[in-house]
Amino acid sequence: MPIGKPRSYVIRGLAKVQAHRYVLFNCSDVNPYLRAHAEEITAKHTGHQVSHREVEKIQNEKFHLWFRGHIMRIEGADGIHSLKDGIRWLARGPVEAAKRTVRLWS
Repeated sequence: MPIGKPRSYVIRGLAKVQAHRYVLFNCSDVNPYLRAHAEEITAKHTGHQVSHREVEKIQNEKFHLWFRGHIMRIEGADGIHSLKDGIRWLARGPVEAAKRTVRLWS
């Protein structure tokens, strides 16, 4: 099947956040940061035990924002060379300009 010419489009809003979350939650280099965020969540709820489900819900809603801020703080304190470039780019999220290919059916 031939593949059509790539077409440009802009990814915004919820689609952008969902794409960012998907990559973050499926990238093994991010796992230490996910664990650190989970520990921070449980530490903030000292009055009661936080269930695994609650932690997952909070992470789904807020991890991408926490991760960006966390990486920016590390860069500010220790410099940009203290982190892998891939981690720094992952923290910033997807760029808005993207391309998609439309499959042409014969």
